[in-house]
Amino acid sequence: MKSFTMIEKHILQQFESLQLLVKQYPEYPWRLLKDFRNFIVHEYFGVNPQIVYDAATLELEELKEIMNKIKISQLHHPSF
Repeated sequence: MKSFTMIEKHILQQFESLQLLVKQYPEYPWRLLKDFRNFIVHEYFGVNPQIVYDAATLELEELKEIMNKIKISQLHHPSF
């Protein structure tokens, strides 16, 4: 679960705000990532491990794809 909080923190450090990230890459549900992170942090003992497992196995591939897209874009346009 800590990995999700670290992922969200790292992503947002690369951008000035969630709004900027959403504006530049609207195809990914960034708000859900942030909300999930907040849920894990604030409801730690109430988190269903199956939900975390499902997110890790089903959702991280999509996040990985968009992060690779961002990485490629930043290589071509380093001003982002």
